[in-house]
Amino acid sequence: MMTFISVAGMSVLFVIAVILLFGLTIFIHELGHFLAARACGMVVDVFSIGFGHAIWKKRHNGILYKIGWIPVGGYVALPQMEPPSEERTERIEKSRRELADAGEIDDSDVDGDLPPIAAWKKIVVAVSGAIGNVLLAIVLAWIIYLSPGAITGEGNTVVGAVAVESEAYAQGVRAGDEILSVDGERVHSWYDFQVECLLRGADGSVELQIRSGAAERSVTLTAADNDLGHTVIPGIAESDRCIAGDVRSGSPAALAGVQEHDVFLSVDGVSVASMEHFVDMIAPRGGEAVTIRVERLGEVLDLVATPAHNATLGRAVIGVNVGSASDGILPWMRYKKPWKQIEYDARAIERILRALGNKKEIKQAAKGLGSPISIFVMIWLSVKSGALTALGFIRFLNINLAILNLLPIPVLDGGHVVFALYEMITRRRPSAKVIGALINIFFVILIGLMVALVVKDIRMFGKMRGIRSAAAEQTNRADVVELPSEDSE
Repeated sequence: MMTFISVAGMSVLFVIAVILLFGLTIFIHELGHFLAARACGMVVDVFSIGFGHAIWKKRHNGILYKIGWIPVGGYVALPQMEPPSEERTERIEKSRRELADAGEIDDSDVDGDLPPIAAWKKIVVAVSGAIGNVLLAIVLAWIIYLSPGAITGEGNTVVGAVAVESEAYAQGVRAGDEILSVDGERVHSWYDFQVECLLRGADGSVELQIRSGAAERSVTLTAADNDLGHTVIPGIAESDRCIAGDVRSGSPAALAGVQEHDVFLSVDGVSVASMEHFVDMIAPRGGEAVTIRVERLGEVLDLVATPAHNATLGRAVIGVNVGSASDGILPWMRYKKPWKQIEYDARAIERILRALGNKKEIKQAAKGLGSPISIFVMIWLSVKSGALTALGFIRFLNINLAILNLLPIPVLDGGHVVFALYEMITRRRPSAKVIGALINIFFVILIGLMVALVVKDIRMFGKMRGIRSAAAEQTNRADVVELPSEDSE
């Protein structure tokens, strides 16, 4: 009972942490708009975090501050950002009459005919939300940089294992090869490689530039969708660490000084890409002395072992059980230096936006888009991974939000910038009817897109749950039969 209460309590804390972290992003964005508007002498009607019915609200100095019960956004109501119209004047007069009745403003200030605001001030206010997000991202990047406990790693594109029956193996791709580019698009991490595969689409030919040792060559392979609908290159797995398990007494490994939990780094100078790669390198070396470099508690050691042929396995072994462990470096925790973090965040969203503008990639790029459900899930997983990992994702989210909000779309901040630039160039205000129509059209489009993304995410998470259930069922069946020991070396 105490365990259940403890787990439930932790879940509540995680939910609160997720809401607060996402709320921080929205708050900083809207605060940027608010502070800029006040500095420019503009009238502010509402400062809201969240949408829908207010769970908390307060009026102060004529401004309504509130928190909505739908925590997926926010807004600052700035009537002077809109072009003059009868509808706007009536709405402002009604709002300000309520303020006057509440005694928060004088009756003389009820008139809804607000003074016009210079176009450059509108631009300043429009971009200030994004500036707020960028500043928050910079602060978070420095926190990660200055924190000694931050786990970061740039990652690599080294192939860890290749299925023997796969097309990749037939084309000569082997563990230890490094993938340099996908159809000419340079990749710097396995995540980049996965993104490029996703953008190519299933059943399409993909050209990989691969480095094997000092030689480079091109390999053309066929992409396919996995169980989750993600496009991958079948048979290729990413690299991971090969770790020593039980070391048998008197074995070549024991005689060489290998200990449990040692991490195998290289064999005769060739880096170990995975557990499978290590097995393959040892297998043909029966009776030959090999130098195995290991990492033990932060210290690097060179050990010499002579593999012995195992008749049962039909290959040479050194007498140690081996396992694998991922480095667990998430995409938004790849870099330690602050500006490298920010650069990566911007480059990631730039690649997706470029794909959305490419007729060959737009369909696949849409698969990579996520709804607020995905955002909340990623924050949840980041929080569970640790505070710094969560801050890293929020930093990534802030840069993405800043860039997306500046797109020249009428319902976004970038749309206000476009309208203000039009006013500056033509020296006349854009038509209120035209702006209203554009905003309504794009609002409907964005709502439709959001609904589609929510449905997609629900289906995807449903598939993930089904896959996990099937895997758990398979594991339960396996537990009742005699299983072979772990992979041995």
